[in-house]
This record gives sequence, structure tokens and C-alpha cells, in this order.
Amino acid sequence: MVDPSASPREDSNSHETVALVRQALSALNPRDFQILILREFEDLSYDELARRLRLPKGTVMSRLHRARLALAEQLTRLGLNG
Repeated sequence: MVDPSASPREDSNSHETVALVRQALSALNPRDFQILILREFEDLSYDELARRLRLPKGTVMSRLHRARLALAEQLTRLGLNG
């Protein structure tokens, strides 16, 4: 959400950041994208993810870890991470 008290420059930077994060997400493979969206945006627990994806909980945890690493790599390529 954009801060209504933000300056026009801060607001512009925020919109640019959101666009770059969307770009990074769209560059992920579909499996990584799916698990990140379900966990981070739909706020599903590991158990809920396991049920939804029909996977063991340990597999969910490792896939989520790899998906986060892939997203971090994309963000770094775009100059947003680190």
C-alpha cells in the first residue's frame, strides 16, 4: 500500500519497486511462482500448502526455500536486493 503522506518522489519509488517485484515474480518458473503466491499473499500455512499442493510438508518447505532463493536472485538482477 502506498503511504498517503509520502512525497511524490517516494511515491514514484514505491510504484517502481512494486513494478520490479512483479517483474521478478513473473520471471520465476510456475512452480516457484505458485508456492510463493500461496504462502506470501494468500498466507497459507505449510500444512495448508501441503494439502493444497498434495505434497509432503517437507517438500513444501524445501520448494518454498528454493522459490525464495530464486526470487532473491531475480530481485538482485533487477537491483532490488542487497
